[in-house]
Amino acid sequence: MATGQLPFDDLSGMNYLAFLVTSTKPRYEKGLSRDARRLLNELLEKDPEKRLGTTGDIRSHPFFRSIKWAELESLKVPSPFKPEGFSPEDLKATYTGPLPFLEDPKSEVPPDDPMVLQEFSYVNSSW
Repeated sequence: MATGQLPFDDLSGMNYLAFLVTSTKPRYEKGLSRDARRLLNELLEKDPEKRLGTTGDIRSHPFFRSIKWAELESLKVPSPFKPEGFSPEDLKATYTGPLPFLEDPKSEVPPDDPMVLQEFSYVNSSW
């Protein structure tokens, strides 16, 4: 998440987490801008019919007003962060085999398991 913290209270099991996600309002740290809070609230809207992305274009949200989307998509926007002293050769020397963080994670629960995410009102049918 934007703050590195879960937006919901502490968890004590998946059922409790499902309750928190579906029944409580998220909490955010004080340092978030008004636009960031509004964006997160609209993305975390409980009713899928009212959630940002369903009701409007996410790109048009005020939080993203400074982004020039056409330039970004055509790779004309410079990276906002470039690590110092890093080159692709650094990785080649360190990692000689497959990079595990680039491989698909293995799920312990089969995707067709009827118990997967059953507490939530909407699950993308392509999952």
